[in-house]
Amino acid sequence: MNTRIKLNEIKRLLEKANSMLESVIEAQPKPDLGKPPQPNYTQKVAIEIWKVWEKLKIKGQFDVNDVWEIVKGKQPPVAYRMDSSYSAILSKWAKAGHIHLVRQGRGRLTSIYKIAN
Repeated sequence: MNTRIKLNEIKRLLEKANSMLESVIEAQPKPDLGKPPQPNYTQKVAIEIWKVWEKLKIKGQFDVNDVWEIVKGKQPPVAYRMDSSYSAILSKWAKAGHIHLVRQGRGRLTSIYKIAN
């Protein structure tokens, strides 16, 4: 057999093994990163949420409405359309691994999050 053919076969097998390894790594649970670093002073909403981290941790599971209630100290009005920056920050922190996404929201159902103990 030609050396070039053998090397191409080895290369193909290594690429297949690498692909399988990547899928196994993605299937593993992400490590808990804990509290995110303090946001920049220009990120007002992120700082508000960051300051109530321990209260959210004690609450257990929470959604964007619960975060609003804890930050503002009152329930959001029924007609109030939730500020999208709250949802964006929670989503960003979930993707980064600081909080866990328990249930993905859709339509009127909000996403449910949890902070690992």
